[in-house]
Amino acid sequence: LHGSTARRLAGVARGGGDALRAAGLSVEGGVQPDEAASLNAVWSFALRRGRPLVTLKTASTLDGRTAAADGTSRWITGVEARRDVHRLRAGCDAVLVGTGTALADDPHLTVRDSADRSLPADRQPLRVVMGRRELPASAHLRDGEATTLQIETHDPAEALRVLHDRKVRHVWLEGGPTVAGAFVRAGLVDEVIAYVAPLLLGSGAAALGDAGITTLSLIGYSVPTFWIGQLLILAFAVQLKWLPGGSMTSPRRSYEGLAWWGDVGVHLILPAAALTLFLLHIDQPFGKLGR
Repeated sequence: LHGSTARRLAGVARGGGDALRAAGLSVEGGVQPDEAASLNAVWSFALRRGRPLVTLKTASTLDGRTAAADGTSRWITGVEARRDVHRLRAGCDAVLVGTGTALADDPHLTVRDSADRSLPADRQPLRVVMGRRELPASAHLRDGEATTLQIETHDPAEALRVLHDRKVRHVWLEGGPTVAGAFVRAGLVDEVIAYVAPLLLGSGAAALGDAGITTLSLIGYSVPTFWIGQLLILAFAVQLKWLPGGSMTSPRRSYEGLAWWGDVGVHLILPAAALTLFLLHIDQPFGKLGR
């Protein structure tokens, strides 16, 4: 038998090799540790960092708006994008929003199948609300379709400690902008899934609130940078998966065992090219979209 990760996770995942040897099996350790870690990347990340992996999800227009000036946001993206969100939600342990989003949008935060049916409660991720404001009894988050936990803090690190203690290893961060900004400000966003629709609003809520970033002069230092790891063209949106990079001039090709979806090295050009390609593939002219 060949083992890979025990040596990398010494003090956490060990003893299995000794047990197998005692049973008379030949065991070789340290075989392709990076490849092995990528097979269970979220688990490996959580053990190394002592906290869950955080995926920030946004759905916005070309100019970064998540809602119009009157507050309406349904729907900026299309059916395929929403189905993709449910697919990715299903792979996470918890879905987190702030009390602002919970009170303003009254979301379900459940996982639904392709027929728009809610999955059984025991297959739903934990619904998490971060903040101190109380949710009304009539809120969808109190409907019993999935377990809901309110963490009464404004500190992302504290919220992640609570979730890690509950065996949560992957958090799907849905916002809103205030909570998203707090996680970015704390350096606790590990990847971004961004759905971008071919619309321009010009005003309305932004995808990201105050993240403590006041200048571009510190890009790659205090300003987080991300590199495209995946591109999907959907019916009414393009999905971009962003993974963290080292800096504008010295990108990291991978981190903590998390595998890249493609050997990419383009930070600014590919998003524009992807959106152009998307606009060329839509069924209707840009001016008719959304009518």
